[in-house]
Amino acid sequence: MKKLTNLITISLFCAILVSFGAGAILLPDTEISKSERRYLAQFPELTWTTVADGAFMQNIEKYLPDQFPLREGFRSLKATFEKLTLRLDSSDIYEYDGHLAALDYELKENLVEKAASKLNKVKDTLLTEGHTAYLAIIPPKNYYIAQQDSSHPVMDYEHLQQIMWDSCPDFTHINLYDTLTLNDFYKTDSHWRQERLNKVVERLTEAMDVPHGGLSSYTQNYSDAMEQFHGVYVGQSALPVDAETMYYLTNDATQNADVTYVGADIKENAVYVESKIDGVDMYDVFLGGAVPLVEIVNETAATDKKLVIFRDSYGSSIAPLLIESYRNIALVDLRYLDFTFLPELLDTSDADFLFLYSTGILNDSEMLKVR
Repeated sequence: MKKLTNLITISLFCAILVSFGAGAILLPDTEISKSERRYLAQFPELTWTTVADGAFMQNIEKYLPDQFPLREGFRSLKATFEKLTLRLDSSDIYEYDGHLAALDYELKENLVEKAASKLNKVKDTLLTEGHTAYLAIIPPKNYYIAQQDSSHPVMDYEHLQQIMWDSCPDFTHINLYDTLTLNDFYKTDSHWRQERLNKVVERLTEAMDVPHGGLSSYTQNYSDAMEQFHGVYVGQSALPVDAETMYYLTNDATQNADVTYVGADIKENAVYVESKIDGVDMYDVFLGGAVPLVEIVNETAATDKKLVIFRDSYGSSIAPLLIESYRNIALVDLRYLDFTFLPELLDTSDADFLFLYSTGILNDSEMLKVR
């Protein structure tokens, strides 16, 4: 009986090895992991040179775990087990009321103060006399979860905002904290939902003294693929969660605006880059995602005003909603564009400035290329 048991065990083990080996050989490689929002390693080039210099072995070590059969299933199984045993995922993702969020509790006051110094330098160098610099800070979903659940540590986001305000006294401060709720964010992602930003747009346009008709006049759009949106926290946690639908809003202003992308390989003259829907990150449909400089012109705008938005990824989805109010809008991402090169690329004269940043960027300001 013992021999039979051992034989069955060995046979099963061999069958598993053969099955996975055959799967690794026969199954086509996957190019993109949409859950992790990244390109997966592909089989490396096998030449005498790559073998001799060790490049082949280094790359094959990346390729094998990326293309392992049933990889996503095993990641999900591991994450589910850790959740059931009351452990956090290794990337510190937690769940509350159907929302996934990442732990974020260390306030780095020195980096926040450095962020304020950088924004002051941009304003003092480029802002035309007689125009206004506005400062608006975007709190994360953790801020709203903490109002209902105190079981996870959170940063003092209100203190972060106060540091910025105290350190930027010549800016007009716009408080967005009370314009959002938890449900204004994607359940599986860190970003806010564009179709839920009516109060944010109202607050911004009132403070900047430009007219706006509200979001009720916009049309909600989505494709079949956008019904299967999984945010960044799905990939980080590998937890099995339901997909969401991502919408983007259009009106005459967004459809007729001229858009130029600088520093990115985007050929479309469009506010919404639909070619990005099937890419690594579906959120890039909003103004192409991480682009150093975007210029938008709306000849039929309600005003002749110019606005330069210094922004992070959140700015991509709210800027389209301001097109109806401004003749010219430029989006500058100082994470990818060195501040010293900006005057060569963009005429900022006679423009108001909106510094619109999430707390995560301000708390890690070294990434802003302002020296």
